[in-house]
Amino acid sequence: MRYYLIIWILAIGSLNLACSSIKTYTEAPNEQSVSHFKTFAFVSVDESEMDHGSRILYEEIRKDITNQLREKDYRPNTEDPELLIMFNILTDEQRKEVTRSSDPYGAFGRRMWPYYSPYGPGWFPQDQYRYKEVQIEKTGTMVIDLYDNQKRELVWRGIGTGPVNDPEQRFETTFKMVDKMFKEFPMSIAGPVSASN
Repeated sequence: MRYYLIIWILAIGSLNLACSSIKTYTEAPNEQSVSHFKTFAFVSVDESEMDHGSRILYEEIRKDITNQLREKDYRPNTEDPELLIMFNILTDEQRKEVTRSSDPYGAFGRRMWPYYSPYGPGWFPQDQYRYKEVQIEKTGTMVIDLYDNQKRELVWRGIGTGPVNDPEQRFETTFKMVDKMFKEFPMSIAGPVSASN
């Protein structure tokens, strides 16, 4: 019973660590510099150099940002937008050496619970089943910029970082970044307008 409790605690700890590994930061001159706008559009990008997965991710991020802004009472307008949105994702790779264990009794084996062994502690040499391998960790950084279309000035920026070690995690992390960035985004206080798209 105690064994399953330890496994459960380790699993919860790993989940909390994964959630806390996504960090975001936002900045703006002041709240009024954004909230008096009403309409927005995305700056066109050249998708010809993107691979299939990147194009799909790009479109999903656009949809996610659009939904976030709609909830704050902003509206898309490609003809005469007040805000222009640009975003980009960069990936950084870091290599680190980690120690693994091929111990048939697990990573800790009889050394953790010596009473399981009829031979007592220390029967197996500490390093007999350990080996080292190089682990590659990928970190994604997303930058979202909102510009005043008339003045061509930056009025809001969101920056997020998080793990992107595989395609599935890449999607999950970027969506969580967008959610966290726009959580405290100010509501639009401008009057109603006709929306396009």
